[in-house]
Amino acid sequence: MLTLLAKDFKLMFGSQKGKKDRILSGLLNILFIGIFIAIETFIYNMILSKLKPYTDAPLAFTTIFLFIITMFMIISGVINAKKLFFNDLDIENLTVLPVSNTSIISSKLIFLFASQFITCLMFTLPVFISYGLMIGKQMVFYYLALFYPIFTFIFEGGIALLLVYPYKLISDFFKKHLSFQFIVSIVLIFGLCIAYYYVLNIFVSLVASNNIESLLTSESLKAMVDAKKYFIPTRFVVDFFLLNNFRYMLPYLAISSGVLLLGGTVSIYSYNHLRILNNNLSKTKNRIVRIVSPTKALIKKEFILLFKKNDNIFSYTGLLVAQPFLVYLVVHSLNQIFTSGTLAYYVSQVNFIPLLDVLLVMMFTLIINQDANKYILKEAKNVRIMKTIPISIYRQLFIKVAIPFLLSSTSLTITMSVLFITREVVSFVTFIFGIFMSILLLIVLDVISLYEELKVSKVKQKSTLVSNIYSYLLPICYFMMTIILSYFGLPLIVVLSLGIFVIILLGFPFFIRLKSRVGRLFQEFEVQ
Repeated sequence: MLTLLAKDFKLMFGSQKGKKDRILSGLLNILFIGIFIAIETFIYNMILSKLKPYTDAPLAFTTIFLFIITMFMIISGVINAKKLFFNDLDIENLTVLPVSNTSIISSKLIFLFASQFITCLMFTLPVFISYGLMIGKQMVFYYLALFYPIFTFIFEGGIALLLVYPYKLISDFFKKHLSFQFIVSIVLIFGLCIAYYYVLNIFVSLVASNNIESLLTSESLKAMVDAKKYFIPTRFVVDFFLLNNFRYMLPYLAISSGVLLLGGTVSIYSYNHLRILNNNLSKTKNRIVRIVSPTKALIKKEFILLFKKNDNIFSYTGLLVAQPFLVYLVVHSLNQIFTSGTLAYYVSQVNFIPLLDVLLVMMFTLIINQDANKYILKEAKNVRIMKTIPISIYRQLFIKVAIPFLLSSTSLTITMSVLFITREVVSFVTFIFGIFMSILLLIVLDVISLYEELKVSKVKQKSTLVSNIYSYLLPICYFMMTIILSYFGLPLIVVLSLGIFVIILLGFPFFIRLKSRVGRLFQEFEVQ
């Protein structure tokens, strides 16, 4: 059982990265989770402190807040269950191993519960601690809060297991129908952007005016208290833990247990069905191959690799389309925050706003592009064909890098044009330097990423340490340096020009190193 749990742990959190990269990735994940929990706790405390004088309002708000967490936990459960139950390679490996089906299922269910419990506890415990301190609860309240994720998992886990197989079928359908998948992903991303727009507007208005009381009208408070009864089943569990109300607890446990049993039955049956199907040989269809020029064939292949990957269609390509709208929302909102209230006085001492805008544009461009810079590893065993076809390796690698670079540069140019045309977001100087510096840094990142991949071998995994530094740390360090230089009176154009010099200086050694070693490194490249 311990071996199976260790295998499932690797299945969920395993990575092809090296040890240093895994440590860095783990630290960054811990940092981001810590920041998110801190923001969550701050927002909850800020609103709860305003609601404390109103009867039933703190309980209603807490119920709604925990209901939102429940929805996120169900989504997380569906995604985690799919990784655990419906990984094709895992099913294939377990099919030939002398391990009982009961042990396999038990291991996956235990790990699903453990991962969901820890995640839920991280987000709900700060809420219970804040509520207890604000209302004045006894010590036993905080102890009982540790059991809240167990009670909610009965329902959340059941719904997740019930939905995981339909989710897999939908994912498989999208993989087979690329155009439909792309349209749906764009609709989803823009839907999230619109929802983010409304939430961000509320947040900006509150921060800019520093007046949350404007939302606390008698009508809004009454609507919130009345809405509490509709947030089922969270309100039953919240009433039990916060009010010691046992009235609905037994019906909740009975219904949730039935949902968990039904979800477990559906997911286990589907898993066993796929294990049986895995032994059948897949049928191949004859396809008519059209003869085209080698360059056109390579370009077509890169577009297929770039767009047909399920993870890319919902991240890289989708975000490229949504980047102008998303960046506009973020940049415009942050500009509003820093140009109103007391913050306006402090940022007026330096060229903070244009420097911040350039930073945001660079960060968005680089982070989105990172999903597309797996140039050779995505070829898998086709690397042998790349080595044997009578086409220069330089041409092959150039096409591999050029396709995503052109797509990212086009999206960047459209984004900056949207920001500039509005006239209320960025100036002409920010427009020019934002495009030029982002493209320059994008070229450097592409070269570094390609060099990192060419050093992969069967005994050496890909290291993304340097590319991560250039994607995250370098823009932030540059931003801090420019703020300091601007504070001492250097003109904005001079400060931004220094950034161009720094990017060229830091990227030039990688150009020289890649140019002198690319042929040898590619011939020594081995598929893991």
